[in-house]
Amino acid sequence: MSDTPVCGRRQVLRTTSAFTALGIVGYTTSTTAAADPGDLQWAFTYGGGGSSPTVVNGTAFVGSMDRNLYAVNAETGEAEWAFYTGGRVHSSPTVVDGIVFIVSSDSNLYAVNAETGEEEWAFKDEYLWWSSPTVVGGMVFVGSGDSNLYAVNAETGEEEWTFATGGQVRSSPTVVDGTVFVGSRDSNLYAVNAETGEEEWAFEPQAYGLGRSSPTVVDGTIFVSGYRSLYAVDAGVTGSSEGSRTTLGTLGHHADWRYAEQSVIIPTTTRPRQNSSTPTTATTEISRGSDETTLFTLLKENQLPISLFLVAGGVLGVGEFIRQYWSARSSGPTQPSDTSTTDPELRQIPDPEPEDYPAEPSQLQELAIETIDRAETAKASGDYVRAENAYAEAITQLKRAIEAAKSVDGDNIEDPKARLETTKMALNTVTTQREQRSSLAEDLQSSEQNFQDAIVQYLIGNETVSRIRFRQARNGFKRAEQTIERSTVPLLETPVTVTFEREVALPSTNLDGLTIVSDTTVEALSSADIKTLSDLTADYGEIIPEVVRRIGQKYEISESEKIVLILLSWWYDSDSHDFTDMIEISQRYKRADYGFNKSI
Repeated sequence: MSDTPVCGRRQVLRTTSAFTALGIVGYTTSTTAAADPGDLQWAFTYGGGGSSPTVVNGTAFVGSMDRNLYAVNAETGEAEWAFYTGGRVHSSPTVVDGIVFIVSSDSNLYAVNAETGEEEWAFKDEYLWWSSPTVVGGMVFVGSGDSNLYAVNAETGEEEWTFATGGQVRSSPTVVDGTVFVGSRDSNLYAVNAETGEEEWAFEPQAYGLGRSSPTVVDGTIFVSGYRSLYAVDAGVTGSSEGSRTTLGTLGHHADWRYAEQSVIIPTTTRPRQNSSTPTTATTEISRGSDETTLFTLLKENQLPISLFLVAGGVLGVGEFIRQYWSARSSGPTQPSDTSTTDPELRQIPDPEPEDYPAEPSQLQELAIETIDRAETAKASGDYVRAENAYAEAITQLKRAIEAAKSVDGDNIEDPKARLETTKMALNTVTTQREQRSSLAEDLQSSEQNFQDAIVQYLIGNETVSRIRFRQARNGFKRAEQTIERSTVPLLETPVTVTFEREVALPSTNLDGLTIVSDTTVEALSSADIKTLSDLTADYGEIIPEVVRRIGQKYEISESEKIVLILLSWWYDSDSHDFTDMIEISQRYKRADYGFNKSI
């Protein structure tokens, strides 16, 4: 692969000091202590959870919700570089021949130089998001939300072929003996010719759902999970999964994991244990490569603390894992959390309760219709998880109705078939809504907190901090706007409620209790029956409230005090807010931009 990029380079931040100065990321190594199993070796923090990490040649690569791909020295935890994408990085990095392949929610598949962090090329598709790329034989295979499996030339970034499925492809492909295996949300597992992109065969289980699980092939058998089931399927080949996923040991692999001849040596500079004894000097070497020394063996024997860190980091995000890890260690054993109060859009879909289905096709159809009604009711109330669950159950019921009807002469199966396809589309829609609303809520939550903090920081005289917070809020609200504009499904059918914690409180909610507002202005406001902050409410959709305009025209108020009144009109005494439409989000963006420009 050529070292010469075929498109524009991205800005690369190369030093940890630069990250720290910007307040974006950093790494932590604490006081010297014994290198006991389970001790933290280092922690690299960044702006949110993200992908599973991949470690190659002494460098850990991890994607983040803050839209960066990070390269981190695996021995020291120091940042080597960061590559900024235009969206969140959920998929796991794939490293082949010195190139990192990564998918971002800005709809690009990127090829990034593993040593320098510079872009080699970018492949654009509107719905690239979740699937982690697999590289085999100079081809990059990746799934997309537009229901396609793509084959992209690993050297040039040019599309080789496209294979269309009937649903979103969020699973990561695996390749065996010239055949690509991938699951789709149309409930099929597909076998596709890796060279031509032609379908070889498809497997469709009775129960819904093969769209998320990434298949793994061992000795000619495909292992893949679906809705409530793990399947073993004859692959029609004799080999096992090959290429980048197997070499790197990500997203499912087998006993021939070829992460050979690599080791990471980490100095024992670590956070002390709660009950640690006198510190001793030691060095931990982590090796991989033999059949006998597997990841799970090392974990079982407590010889691989960093692997525990890497595996758990893939679920929670590295920074979040470290935070929870030390929180748990300092507070002792944790009790199971009560999930009844968890945001339904963020918790996992529960399995439906088992029930005895009737045998008659007509009764099964009636049962499916009732289940679909439950799904639509749940969706209308904003309970997308319950709606997903009900739609998935209805699909299973309709499939059973079709099978039952086939055994009855003359029984019509066209109606349940049509309803089945409609229900599949409804499930795809509600799943997309839930996931995109979750992403939207995350942006709105952080943006609203930054927005409210920016107001208070300005009022107490911290204009530099205020400017930073307004900038963060403005950028977050813009991302939220873009998420809504690009979505193919409505995201604000029900309000998105965000909650947050205020960093700093106002000294008073009465205008006469705020020293930043002059007595003259307090009297002028009082004459207009405005005595508290709740009275000083900005008009919907406006940056400057009408009452501030009127008072500014009638009384002599300085420009700086007008700004204070405007910001006060945006503040509210609550730790939650409901976003109901695009107009309100656009209003927030304009206000944050105004605050940013005035905080100089």
